[in-house]
Amino acid sequence: MIQIFRHEHTEDGTFGVLSVAGEIICFSLELPWRSNQNGISCIPPGLYTVRQRATWFGTEKFGPTYQVEDVPGRNGILFHVGNTIADLKGCIAPGMSIGRIDRRAVLSSSAAFRLFLERMNNAAESSLLITSFDVGPYCHS
Repeated sequence: MIQIFRHEHTEDGTFGVLSVAGEIICFSLELPWRSNQNGISCIPPGLYTVRQRATWFGTEKFGPTYQVEDVPGRNGILFHVGNTIADLKGCIAPGMSIGRIDRRAVLSSSAAFRLFLERMNNAAESSLLITSFDVGPYCHS
């Protein structure tokens, strides 16, 4: 199981701690909460299915990744390398630390993404549980 425990919600992003099989491996960055709107919001907390994909958006350039499925009204949500929300369109970027690159960011994302893939151990499918210490921004029906 993959888990993201979100601990910071700002206009610079939604930051969390990412674990695989119960082991915390890195931080995570997502877009700020904008009512689950496609391409401009993080996804709501919840339990989702994650499936391995051989490529990102059908190109061999980036190699394998994992896609989050079962998000109402959304598709194409990937785990991929990125440092700031400018690198994201609704996806999840891992990082080895949190710092600044003109704004709050996750750093060493490539290393964190490699570690994520290593810990996933080529699993075809997993579950993803996203929780938050503060559910206030996610009050929706």
